[in-house]
Amino acid sequence: MPTIFITGASSGIGMAAAKLFALKGWQVIATMRNPDKAGELSAMPNVRIMPLDVTDSNQIRAICQQALSEYDIDVLFNNAGYGIMAPLEVPSEAEIRKLFDTDVIGCMLITQQSIPHFKKRKAGSILVTTSLAAIIALPRDGVYGAAKRAQQGMLESCIMN
Repeated sequence: MPTIFITGASSGIGMAAAKLFALKGWQVIATMRNPDKAGELSAMPNVRIMPLDVTDSNQIRAICQQALSEYDIDVLFNNAGYGIMAPLEVPSEAEIRKLFDTDVIGCMLITQQSIPHFKKRKAGSILVTTSLAAIIALPRDGVYGAAKRAQQGMLESCIMN
């Protein structure tokens, strides 16, 4: 049974992906900051809910190591994240750092944990929920667009690695 590790699975694209993969017979490791928000995922067969705050590097290491020790993960789906829609001069430094910690640094640290596993097994895929803002500058997307471009650059470098 193939296995996928999904971040940000408590809503939106992450939850929809978790449901779809589970219905297709995959083992799904659905991670989210608050497992109480798992909803119907917690009752689905083949779905394992794990707590994961992508801004907590200690929890990233612990949960990734636990998941990799219990499952032969085929796909990492970095989905956790959010956006700030505002002119660049509006968000505070704290808001910018929080978005980058979530969308970029968390994504990178989780990917770092997965790469040795994929190299060892000589197979694996890494997916990232990105945006058109990663390739085209859009109005009011300065912070979000920069984060998505950083994710895309990181992912492209993994392909060449």
